[in-house]
Amino acid sequence: METGQTISIRVQSVTKSLSREVSFISALSGLFATIKSGLSSVYGYLKEMLWYRPREIPNKTTSRELEENKKAIENGYVSPTFDSVDKMLDWLHSPSKKYQNGVRAVD
Repeated sequence: METGQTISIRVQSVTKSLSREVSFISALSGLFATIKSGLSSVYGYLKEMLWYRPREIPNKTTSRELEENKKAIENGYVSPTFDSVDKMLDWLHSPSKKYQNGVRAVD
C-alpha cells in the first residue's frame, strides 16, 4: 500500500441495521417500563386492599348486637337450610315456620 492512498469502507448497510436494532431495543425497553409500572401499580393496590387493610373495630352497639346474634345462633334460633329459593320463600311466608331448635318463628 502506498503512502497517501485513501481507503474507503461502506458502512451504510451496517449503520441502518444497527439503527433499526437500537430503535427496536429502545421501543422494547419503553414497553417493558410501561408493563412494569402497570404491574407495580396493581401490586400496590392489591397489597393495600388485601394485606395491609386496617380491620374495623366495632363500637359498643355493634359488639352487643354481634354477641346477641352469636347467642341466638348457638341456641338454634336460625332458619333451616334450603335447597332452593322457592323453598326458602315458602318457609319465610309460612304461618307455622319454626327455627332449627323447633321454636315457632314470629314475624
